[in-house]
Amino acid sequence: MTFEGVNDTRVYMYSAALIIAVSLMMHSFIQKRTDKRQNVTFLYMVGALIINSSTEIVCEFLHPHISDSAAAFNVYKVFQLLYFVVHVLLAPFFLLYEMSVTDLIKKLKNYTVVFVVSIVSATEILVLTNPITNFVYYYDGYDFTRNWGEGIIYIVAVVFLLLSLVNLFYYWRAINPIKKMSLLYFFGVVILGLLIQLLFPEVRCELFAEAIAFVGVMITIENDDIMKDYETGVYDRPALMTELKNNEAMNVRFGLISLRLKDVDTVFKTNGPENFNKLSVEAAEFLKTLIQRYYIYHFDRGHFVIIVNTEMNDQGRQIVRKLARKYESKYNLSELAKKIDERFNDEWIIDDTRYLLGIAQVKMSYPDEVTNVNDIIYLLNTDLPEGKEKSIYEGEDLKKMLRKTEVKKAITRGLEESEFEVYYQPIYHIDGEKLYGAEALLRLHDRQLGEIYPDEFIPAVEEMGLIDALDDYVLKNVCAFIKSGIPAGGAMKSISVNLSLLQFRNEDFVERLNGIVEVYKIPKTMVNFEITETVGSDDMDDIKDMVSRLKNFGFHFSMDDYGTGYSNISKSFSLDFDVVKIDKSILWGAEKSELGMTVLTNTIYMIKQLNKKIVVEGVETKEQMELLRKLDVDYLQGYYFSKPITKDEFIHDIIGIKEL
Repeated sequence: MTFEGVNDTRVYMYSAALIIAVSLMMHSFIQKRTDKRQNVTFLYMVGALIINSSTEIVCEFLHPHISDSAAAFNVYKVFQLLYFVVHVLLAPFFLLYEMSVTDLIKKLKNYTVVFVVSIVSATEILVLTNPITNFVYYYDGYDFTRNWGEGIIYIVAVVFLLLSLVNLFYYWRAINPIKKMSLLYFFGVVILGLLIQLLFPEVRCELFAEAIAFVGVMITIENDDIMKDYETGVYDRPALMTELKNNEAMNVRFGLISLRLKDVDTVFKTNGPENFNKLSVEAAEFLKTLIQRYYIYHFDRGHFVIIVNTEMNDQGRQIVRKLARKYESKYNLSELAKKIDERFNDEWIIDDTRYLLGIAQVKMSYPDEVTNVNDIIYLLNTDLPEGKEKSIYEGEDLKKMLRKTEVKKAITRGLEESEFEVYYQPIYHIDGEKLYGAEALLRLHDRQLGEIYPDEFIPAVEEMGLIDALDDYVLKNVCAFIKSGIPAGGAMKSISVNLSLLQFRNEDFVERLNGIVEVYKIPKTMVNFEITETVGSDDMDDIKDMVSRLKNFGFHFSMDDYGTGYSNISKSFSLDFDVVKIDKSILWGAEKSELGMTVLTNTIYMIKQLNKKIVVEGVETKEQMELLRKLDVDYLQGYYFSKPITKDEFIHDIIGIKEL
């Protein structure tokens, strides 16, 4: 189809751009991609493209008639002016869009805002005053003629695009790879179209190039379906990881709430997958009433995460942000946590069934309380502190949880850099003078955290699955010490090595321990394995079998910390211990009350009736030693004699060998 006097090629080009832009606009609204700042800015750009394409089409159809009709000429001039008024905004809009996509807008400086606003204002004034000044363009008769001002507008557009490109490369490592490629694609297509039209004014391809570029942006950046959790309609775990890493790279301040369902496995099994999913959806819908959906992440089953931005206090930045003010996340973290807590304290009704859901929230701020993303991810994945019935964890709770993270890092360093060391605490005969043996105790000397003690690092080691490696390390050191002949020369009967309950669950446990000792060719009777009283509470048959097999090899066994566990006494003693070590709390309690003395006395009497040797730990005073002598225990251990010391100190100070 042709129209008399109309440049068909231009009309087709503008019409194609218009159809594409309208389609993009409709698609955004149909898909409800209108609530994020970048969505809104994208719609601004598409809207500008629709206006520009429409005005150019109108002008093309009016152009053949402007010499015959003054009215047509006046309308033509109005639409030309409208085109330039809107078109100068496209490049600034893209800069704003790129900063929204990369989160650079959260880091805007005042001088950047002033610069952008000043340049945009100047170019708009240049266009708006053109009917008077003719700086941008003028009409030679009825012919549209470009003036020097249009060159400035193109230069300004190139400057904005170059600024966007500079920002993109400056924060290259912080940007999602797909977003990077999409933005580069946009640059390439738009700049190519802009340069062609600048160099060849008759080839009106700029708008079409922009439309094609917008399609690429829509497909890759605006399409966030791949980041959504389809069950709840909020973002998923990978999206959260991307957001956290991006915020860290951009050094953006933010607050975070980790909301998790207590006893999630029980709730899931009790109510079934279908009802549990409905509960998850209801929970997500509630959270959306408090904060926009794109700040909510479904991290795991029964676990949501909310991120709120706290980087928005600078008044100057609001000049730009007023364009999308309602899309900002200026929320009070404590208020959000309080509202969430209140709602979950109430019942949920799903299909006429009432549910009460216990929750726990971990509230933190970056970088004030948590300084890196790895720690945040650890806090999201770790179990909450034990023995606390509370719903919001913050402040000191975070410090304790993060301390555990640092201890785990120290454990890794300790294994890599040989920072673990075996200490020895002597065990004496009841006379307090004759050395009976020693207990091997592990210490961790970390270059960052300093001295870390077993009660802190052993639970972390067990969580990390490294307990076998550490226990083997201790056993090898003890074997090497025994192999030296020094312990036997000091009249020591044995050295005690603690075993973890987790080790008993390994099928090769017995063979591995025996194999280690076999290498050193030492008397196995000099190795005494200690296991806690509570070891008898689970898997008794398997444990009993392993203890029996090890004793058949010649090893001795002690029950450690007797009096602290809650296991069945008959089952515990069925493990055939050689020695029972009474926990220090029993001894210390005897000094405080008559009841405590009765407990200590009867405990010792019962163990003697079972024909077991007795070690009492925690001896710190001469009076305690005298009391235990009267009660006729066998061995004593405690700070009264010595704290745990290094091997060299043990050899020098306890055994009495001054020079090796």
